[in-house]
Order: sequence, then structure tokens, then C-alpha cells
Amino acid sequence: MKIVKLMATITIFFIFIPANAQITLSDADIEKYLSTLPKLQTLIASPDPEDNPMESRDLSSQNENLTSRTPISDNLERMKNHPTYDMFSRIVNDAGFETPADWAAVGDEIMMAYSAYLIKNPVDNNAPTLDEMKKDLAEQLSKVEGNQFITLENKELLINKIENSIAMLNDPTYITNKNIPIIRPYIGRLTSYLRNTNDTY
Repeated sequence: MKIVKLMATITIFFIFIPANAQITLSDADIEKYLSTLPKLQTLIASPDPEDNPMESRDLSSQNENLTSRTPISDNLERMKNHPTYDMFSRIVNDAGFETPADWAAVGDEIMMAYSAYLIKNPVDNNAPTLDEMKKDLAEQLSKVEGNQFITLENKELLINKIENSIAMLNDPTYITNKNIPIIRPYIGRLTSYLRNTNDTY
């Protein structure tokens, strides 16, 4: 589906949290965050042989849960028990962040603005429009609701994710994210870093 491809490209999951206020990014914040990505990519690409491969992926700036407004912070919780967490903490501290949580908060805002930018300025001419994305999600929701071959727990989880994604796309503060103009000069670097991170898997 086109919607799945686009979601994979923007690497975000959007859990709808109405009270989640946007933080205005600064150039300094963005530069600090971007400075950590090459080092984190190296950390991801060189896992300990005993590491769980799936766990090492949590150190990336990406998340397999495409329905969160806080994709980086969500990963941070899972990263805390990862064997390379101390190394990760040193990297973000050396970049000028007081705590990993501060780093993740900046990352959340960057990724939210980046994903909204890509929806408004798709790199693929065949990318679905916002209305097409909403229609596709509505169709997915209908299929899941009528699926008799998945457990009730999984069905509720999928329904929740799809409904949250629809709510996200309907939220005007997302698609008109105030940080979009601020990250615009960094789009090329972000795209390059995220592509390289994908290539480490």
C-alpha cells in the first residue's frame, strides 16, 4: 500500500496526544541533535556479538511503531536496558544535551516536523495525498474491524493505532507544524542520515 511506503519513509508513528505542546526548535538544538547521528549510526552498526539484533535497532532515531508523537522518547525507554546505553548517553552528553531525555525531546520535535514536511513536500511524485492517506487508513480500519482471524487483543491494538493515525492526520497542528520552516534547511541532512541509519540494519 502507498500509505505503508510513505509511513516507512517518514519513519514515524503518531500516537495522538492532544495535550502534547510543540516545542519551538532552535538551530543550535538541531545542530546538536544532528551531530549525534553519525556516532549513533556507528554504535548501531557495531553491536556486541551477544546483543539481540532487534534490541540494537532501538538505538536508532527510528521506530517501528508508526503511531507516536514521541518516537524518539518512546525508543529511549526501551534503550535503557540496552548494553550500549552508557555509550549512547556519553554521545548525547558530549553533544551538549544534559540528559538523554533532553536529546529525545529534541528528536521528537525534529521527527514530527520532518514527517509533516514530507507529507506536504513528498519526495516521490507517486506519494499519496493527505486525503488519500486518510482514505487508505479508513479502509485498513474497516478490514481490521471485520477480521475474525486475529486475537481480540491484537485487533484492539491495531484499531487503536489506526484510529490514532487518523486523528493525527486530522490534527491541524501536525500538518502545519510550526517547526517545519525551522528544519527546512536541514531536510537534506536529515534524509541522508535517516537513509544511512536504515542501511545499517
